[in-house]
Amino acid sequence: MTRGTAAATLVAVSADACENEVRDGPLLDSPERRLLRAVVGQALCDALGRHGITGRPLRKARPHVAEEACAWLASEDTAAWSFRWACEVLTLDASVIRRRLLGMRH
Repeated sequence: MTRGTAAATLVAVSADACENEVRDGPLLDSPERRLLRAVVGQALCDALGRHGITGRPLRKARPHVAEEACAWLASEDTAAWSFRWACEVLTLDASVIRRRLLGMRH
């Protein structure tokens, strides 16, 4: 993977019902949006207990990191830099991502 596992994880859990991946359009790809996608992708990796670059399971469990990531992803807060705000900015469906994340965790 050339874009890293955090980005791949974000794409995997944000595919639409027809399994079309979220793609970066030329007008939608700014440094700020790439940063925001990286933040969301890393939170997903943290929640899954995976290394953000390689995607492999972490050697040493970090339950507090996973708990914080899960809390951020589950929050209904809509303030700047919240998960719901990030999804709105990135035009992602927060509920779909949460549902798929739950499926990946079990």
